Amino acid sequence: MEKYTHNQERFPNIIQEPVIKEVNDANYKVYKFIFNGLSDLYTYLKSNPEINRHIFGSDIELSSLKGSEEFAGIPYDAAVAQLIQYEDPKYKEFLTISTKSSVKNLKLGAIFKPTNSVAGGIVRPQALATGDPHIYRTTKIYRTDKVVNINTIADYPWTTSKSQVYNKAVILTNIIHAYEEQGIKVNANVFSLSEHEREILDIVLKIKKNGRSTNYQALYRSLCNVEFLRRIIFRVEETSDVRTDWAEGYGSPCKEKFIRSYLNMDKNDLYLGTPGELGIRGKNIASDFERTVEKLELDDVIDVEKAKALIKKSVKKVGGKNE
Repeated sequence: MEKYTHNQERFPNIIQEPVIKEVNDANYKVYKFIFNGLSDLYTYLKSNPEINRHIFGSDIELSSLKGSEEFAGIPYDAAVAQLIQYEDPKYKEFLTISTKSSVKNLKLGAIFKPTNSVAGGIVRPQALATGDPHIYRTTKIYRTDKVVNINTIADYPWTTSKSQVYNKAVILTNIIHAYEEQGIKVNANVFSLSEHEREILDIVLKIKKNGRSTNYQALYRSLCNVEFLRRIIFRVEETSDVRTDWAEGYGSPCKEKFIRSYLNMDKNDLYLGTPGELGIRGKNIASDFERTVEKLELDDVIDVEKAKALIKKSVKKVGGKNE
């Protein structure tokens, strides 16, 4: 069957050949894009990939262009330029609210725990007094090979507010920090997965790979601003070779059960759904954080009260009202 664009031939490292995949006993044709970072995504969009005009129509019909700023965020060209814009006061504010780990000298895959020893470290006077041979206090490194995969969907219903989108991004960074404080390695991807008439559009942006630091710029750009979905992701969709009528609504965001099956997710893998699914209301970020932790059953990973206090302090520091 003839393709509507030549994008796959032009960008073979980004666009995979369409495949048929069985999910929950049904067959779907999958169109997949993989971006290894913001520069990958920026370069792709600036290279003027062909629009699938057969499905999405002329420029005046493209959702990436026609959405109002109130709904879809800044205009498309500005949204693309923003992908690599590092001088952004709001980004600095985001980093402040996304509380960083206070653990010193933490290495990925290692936990530092105080322990008593017969040699090395600081002398324990009480041990000398009682005849305890473990007279030294030192720090022992406990290594772990545990890895947590965090899959975060960029899609959400049109009724989702900007503050809900922003709060979800802040909460995700705190979850990543919490795992790393325990020496647990993290892989994190932001993705869009939509379905329409047995076709799937799967768009992945990698933001953290095991053993490497989190790309907070990529996380911020992909999750904090509505234009990432309503301008950038929509434009990527418009350059796909889908054949059914995606122009009406740009597909339906896939639900958690479907996504877990599609991605073959392990029961221990973490899935962050839409802000609404996580209980994120966009009014009070500390309360949103608490509801998300409860939804994801992460009470054993995160000290909720401590984290809430840090978030409130950070919000106050930047002069925010979302407390």
